[in-house]
Amino acid sequence: MIAPRAEPPAAGDKRNGTTSPDGKWLAYTKKDNNLYVENRNKLPQEELDPFVGKHVAFSMDGTRILASGDDSIEVERKLVAAGFDPSQVIFSHIDPPDLVVL
Repeated sequence: MIAPRAEPPAAGDKRNGTTSPDGKWLAYTKKDNNLYVENRNKLPQEELDPFVGKHVAFSMDGTRILASGDDSIEVERKLVAAGFDPSQVIFSHIDPPDLVVL
């Protein structure tokens, strides 16, 4: 979460607030929850349906798919071509919604 800066983080603040370089914003992360997982789980199935059976690269926060392909090599090639750093994405595979893994 990013919030307008009201005052510097208090000593002992457990939210890991970091002040932006211009001093106007505080950015917080949550160590106990994974932002990627939270956001990824919020994506409606309708948005994922076009990618079923594909390898994908999600933004680090899990809010969008940046590239897709039949394999991870193709995804990485597309990321680089689009100007994304492959080390700054999360690679995944979109399984059918009715897939059962035993």
